[in-house]
Amino acid sequence: MSFFRLLPFLCPALVLALAACDEEATKVLFLPETETPAATPAVSPEPTRAQPAAFGQFDNTNNFRAFGQAAAAAIEEADLQFFLDNVAFEDVECGFGGFPGSPPSCEGQSTGTVMAGILLGVLQSEGSHLDPAGYGEFLREFLTSFEVGATDAYGDAKPRLYAYGIFRPEFQSPDAVETIQAIATRIVPGPPPRFPPPGRSVLVFHIAFNGERWIIARLSIGGGYLDPITVAAFLNPAGQDAVHLFHFWTPWEGVAP
Repeated sequence: MSFFRLLPFLCPALVLALAACDEEATKVLFLPETETPAATPAVSPEPTRAQPAAFGQFDNTNNFRAFGQAAAAAIEEADLQFFLDNVAFEDVECGFGGFPGSPPSCEGQSTGTVMAGILLGVLQSEGSHLDPAGYGEFLREFLTSFEVGATDAYGDAKPRLYAYGIFRPEFQSPDAVETIQAIATRIVPGPPPRFPPPGRSVLVFHIAFNGERWIIARLSIGGGYLDPITVAAFLNPAGQDAVHLFHFWTPWEGVAP
């Protein structure tokens, strides 16, 4: 059973913990009234920074780091064109239903019609295919929308390349010569409901080497206030509470340990 299938079975523990917190809050509401001195406004402490630790080996045979540097700069500069120029869409047949879903361009097409798409996997779910227009809009939103001024254990809210790694074989796609998981992150603005949900979010670019060049082969997204497990698994995989997906992982250059 894959990590993404295991996650739904881990989440009830979070529900139970929240339920316990709600019960304690209810008890406080029914305490006898007493006079209390005026409280001094609390100052929110700075979030404790995560301490991401690299592990595993990576020989950079096909010079992924050069591509990674270009991708990191494109995220920093909100350069959508880089992601349009370095993607490989696959042929997706319309009309078969189920998951992952067909791209929106399949609407109104006959069964078996082939359209271009890229898989957007939603962690803890099946995801769907984006057509080229949807891919561009999805990444435009990622690059330009974030909670200005917010910070947390993983840094500020602005989109950036945070780390890269290599999945363990059971989680890796067998289709490419080599596939690297490049892990970007931001803090999604609120309020809910929206997708992705508000909070620290993870966007994984599955970047494959096709024998000649690196290309973006698919995407995965997760995190937000509903899914802290995914955040830890991708942004601090050596941490005590992380689910271990990688046999190699390291923070990207400039990400402070």
